[in-house]
Amino acid sequence: MKRILLLIALCVSLFSSLTLQAFDRESDSLALVGLYNSTEGAAWFNSWNLDQPMDSWFGVTLNDDGEVISLNLINNNLKGALPNLNLPALVELALSANDLRDTMPTLNFLGSLTFLDLSDNMLSGSLPDFNLPNLQTMRLHDNRLSGPIPDFSSLGSLRTLQVDNNDLSGGVPDFSSMPNLFNLRLSNNNLDGPLVEFNFLPNLLVIDLHGNNFIGGVPAYRGSPNLFILDLSDNDLNGFVPVFNRTRFLETVRLNNNRLVGPLPSFGALEDLQMLDLSNNQLGGSISSFPLNTRLVELNLSHNEFEGKIPQFTGKEFLTQLYLSGNQLTDTLPDLSGLPSLTDLRVDSNCLNTSAMDASLSTTLQILHVQNNQFTFSDLFDMNAAGLLNNFIYAPQKRIPMPDTIFATLGDNVTIDLVVDDGQANNTYQWFLDGNQLTALAVNELLLPNVNKLDQGIYHAIVANNFLPSLSLFSEEVLLLIDCPINVVNVTDTICQGDTLFVNGKPYFEAGVFTDTVEVFDPGTCDSVFVIDLSINPVFDTLIADTICADAIYIFGDTVLSASGFYIDTLSASTGCDSIVRLLLTVHPTFTRVREVELCDGDTLFVGPFLHTETGIYFDTLQTVFGCDSVIISDVTVLDTFLTETNISLCFGETFEFRGIVYSQAGTYVDAFQTGEGCDSLFVLNLSIPASDVYPVEREVCSGDTVFVGDTFYTEAGTYIDSLVTSKGCDSIVMLTLSVVDFYELEFDFEICQRDTLFFGGDTLTAPGIYIDSLVATGGCDSIVKVRLNTIDFVPLTIDTLLCFGDSLVVGTSIYKVSGIFRDTLPSAGSCDTIVVSVVTVVESIRLADVSIRYDGDTNTGSVLPLISGGMGGYQYQWSNGSSSMDLLDVPSGTYELTVTDIAGCQVTFNFLVDTTTSIFSPHQLDTKLTAVPNPAYQGQRVHIVIEQLEQGEYLYRMFNVLGAQEIVLQRWKHKGGDSVIQLNLPLTTGTHFFQIMNVKGQSMSIPIVIH
Repeated sequence: MKRILLLIALCVSLFSSLTLQAFDRESDSLALVGLYNSTEGAAWFNSWNLDQPMDSWFGVTLNDDGEVISLNLINNNLKGALPNLNLPALVELALSANDLRDTMPTLNFLGSLTFLDLSDNMLSGSLPDFNLPNLQTMRLHDNRLSGPIPDFSSLGSLRTLQVDNNDLSGGVPDFSSMPNLFNLRLSNNNLDGPLVEFNFLPNLLVIDLHGNNFIGGVPAYRGSPNLFILDLSDNDLNGFVPVFNRTRFLETVRLNNNRLVGPLPSFGALEDLQMLDLSNNQLGGSISSFPLNTRLVELNLSHNEFEGKIPQFTGKEFLTQLYLSGNQLTDTLPDLSGLPSLTDLRVDSNCLNTSAMDASLSTTLQILHVQNNQFTFSDLFDMNAAGLLNNFIYAPQKRIPMPDTIFATLGDNVTIDLVVDDGQANNTYQWFLDGNQLTALAVNELLLPNVNKLDQGIYHAIVANNFLPSLSLFSEEVLLLIDCPINVVNVTDTICQGDTLFVNGKPYFEAGVFTDTVEVFDPGTCDSVFVIDLSINPVFDTLIADTICADAIYIFGDTVLSASGFYIDTLSASTGCDSIVRLLLTVHPTFTRVREVELCDGDTLFVGPFLHTETGIYFDTLQTVFGCDSVIISDVTVLDTFLTETNISLCFGETFEFRGIVYSQAGTYVDAFQTGEGCDSLFVLNLSIPASDVYPVEREVCSGDTVFVGDTFYTEAGTYIDSLVTSKGCDSIVMLTLSVVDFYELEFDFEICQRDTLFFGGDTLTAPGIYIDSLVATGGCDSIVKVRLNTIDFVPLTIDTLLCFGDSLVVGTSIYKVSGIFRDTLPSAGSCDTIVVSVVTVVESIRLADVSIRYDGDTNTGSVLPLISGGMGGYQYQWSNGSSSMDLLDVPSGTYELTVTDIAGCQVTFNFLVDTTTSIFSPHQLDTKLTAVPNPAYQGQRVHIVIEQLEQGEYLYRMFNVLGAQEIVLQRWKHKGGDSVIQLNLPLTTGTHFFQIMNVKGQSMSIPIVIH
């Protein structure tokens, strides 16, 4: 048996690669077919032919063992539910931009997954707490996920978490279990609560939480010193703006659309800051001394409460966008020609009233918004005198300031002066009095000689200019008041309420002071005014409703009343105005009542609040609902009642007669009857009778034991009946059912694996041998048990293997892709485990460390000089043209493939294009060092290019693929000298790419970046 088990274990070990590969390939294909069926595979843009091999299916990549390691079906019209794929070797899962629906699966069978992109679908339900320890990138944005965000305690390798544009709610965890996280994007959800500080995420580069409902203050993120981008806009944050003195690498800060208050802090320490947006808050104070670094590109402080003057932002040579709209800035728009990169300036909706701005001096300026200030045509012509602006918005403007009121006397000469734009060419003026245009007055000053009453009113002007047709300047309204002596007639009088006073033909019947102007239609004569001071004496009409009892009287004026009725009396007041009093009188009766009452003993008579329980005569005085006394006389007689109780005990089957009724069952019986006076009397019988005279008894004894019933004992199993007499003298029958439990002796043979344990009685057995124990059976009787025990050894096995980068070792259900010593237990046919110890060494990936591609346009030949690193060394080179040397020299233009093999047999293939476009790979000429982090990276991922000790100056950077096609176009970049970092979004194409930086002299430096 042992030889057979060992042979099976060795077969499992030696042929596991072939056997398990076939099994995994079949399992993977079934998982992909399940995906095909659940997402309408026949309607995919690039469908699969299921009759063809799996490695020919679109978007499927296999490793050398035939396992699926990449599934990329981006924008492929997948519709329906995403199944919980069982692909244990899968590294990349990219299904974005499809129509996947239903709930998000847990993906708990994807233990090797490092890249997950299910964005831009319609997945719903809660966000699972994934158990994917190797996952580095998670993109689930633009779905319909809801509920809270887990803390992802099992995602220790995660670097990018992007779940924006969903419907998630609740707070944000501190993600302390993900120390490598550098890209966090949770924007446009329904998250709320205060923001956490992220003290355990030192590698964070991006925090994007905009478009949520967060409250409280803005954290300073002192625990994330490498932060590049911070976007907390469109929330409900309040408090002050922090200084961010621990995050000196910040390039982008967006805190707009919150409720932040206070002055601007100093951002001078943020030397890399390029974009700052604090718009739509409640910030205040001055911006004239606001410290900012010289690399700032975009500054947005619009729609706050800033006051004072606009500074000239001296030294901000890279500033391209400056937004100051919607504040309370005053005085002059300064000359900003000292900003050589400024293209967009917006200062609209402030209180600016003069300008020193000339757009022709700002050669880069294209957009200028100055509307809703107090600029005039003269200011606006000076701003855009050369007409070079592509987008110049200047209308409307606020009203021209004017005095509120001008006072004049009849016959004075009055001038209303606009003051502004005096003498401005092409201006036209229109003047209005009380909304009516005044003719022949198209001048800057309105002269009103010898004013009279007809000149009094509200004036305003409208100024226009044909060269700025979109704008009309409106002046504020000014009130002209003419002082003219008025003849005043005072009338003071008093009348009774309801009377009328006529003055100058007009009626007055309410108290108060009134004025009535009598107009004189001669403009040179003043009006007369009647001032009427009228008092009204009241006339009272009073209604009184009152009640009395029948034995009382009511005095009304001089009359004594004792009967119900409606009465009227007229009185004279001291003012001479009559008053009328109306009385509604109601007389309520009183009562006396006599009654005879009989009560049974124990009953109670209630008379209002009074209680009577004994024989007697009672006088009780009560009040009616109207408050009048009523007397109740009660003659009370109390009658007797009776109670008789009988207790009887019988034997089974006997009966008892009680008050004419025979009873045969135990119980309590009540017989009630009424006396002649109607009171109850009770007779109670308490009867006890046994329900049966048969008593069943069940007993179980061990063999040889005895049971006694009465005077008889029993030793054998069976049913026995005996008659006994109870203490009350009644016969009883006892029915005994007796069971006898036999003695047992049992033998067992057991076989266990070495190191296993057999529990026998109270002992623990691990060694072979014969063991005997006395055990107690279920009936309490002893039994003898004999056990013969044999043990079987484990089957040990060791695998020592060398893997190429990306390959894997399969042992049972375990898959190993990294170096280490691993222990697996495989079951064998004999039920004992086979212990497999795997010593795995993974060879470093062969990579292209550098390359120089030269091309001679005269001879139309070129050379490729690659620098290979990684692997086990001892490289062998095989070019597609048959050359086996490391360098490919003097070959015609074209595409060449290089296969590099190290001494371990690991291979990597590179492609190179040799023509005029590949001159970017010329030898290095710049004295600097370039590093890309991370590298390798994933398609579309953001990397950081670290540039060390580069001279100050202007540079260009771009990115090419290995064939020379330009992936990122030429970008201009000004460097102040020393070290710097450039953020770069990688293209979506995979393979080896080259990032190049070049100065104005054409000197360059490039590094390779591998994109997965």
